[in-house]
Amino acid sequence: MSNKHVKEIFRQYSGALESWQIRLAFGRIKRFKLPPHTWDDVMQDLAILLWSFEFDPEKAGETKVETILTRMMDNHIRMLRRCYARHQTMLERLEEMLKMSQPEPPIPDDLAAYTELHETIASLPVFQQEVCKALMHGDSIQAIADNTGRARGTIQFHMQCIGQVLTDKGFDMGFEQGA
Repeated sequence: MSNKHVKEIFRQYSGALESWQIRLAFGRIKRFKLPPHTWDDVMQDLAILLWSFEFDPEKAGETKVETILTRMMDNHIRMLRRCYARHQTMLERLEEMLKMSQPEPPIPDDLAAYTELHETIASLPVFQQEVCKALMHGDSIQAIADNTGRARGTIQFHMQCIGQVLTDKGFDMGFEQGA
């Protein structure tokens, strides 16, 4: 953390807190070796803790206000570290879940065939590309006809055209005409 950033944080809390309280908070932050990118957030939490603290000499007995505040800040920083650790664990789990939900890329041996199939479908007329997408999503011929406003026979005709193009390219897609 640069001195400039520390001075800026110090300036932000001057007036709201006493200088010794701000220095004490920075001392606790440094003692726990918190990463510099967390200092702003931790200092904000500690400032709220310091600002709301009311010293009661009767309850404190011989204990100094600095000692009580130090313990309170240490406990609060420990709580924040546990919270950050739980947050980090959750992010790692979500990252793993995201990796598991993404389709695996084609195997290198199949990459050429995958690319060629993709290019072949992309070269079809727009309506036939739509029919291909609907078939890949598991739609029936009747569902495609209903969704596009075309007759069932028209969809079957386009499927035959698509099947012929794919067969000519060496792909056996096995379209069922009565599906």
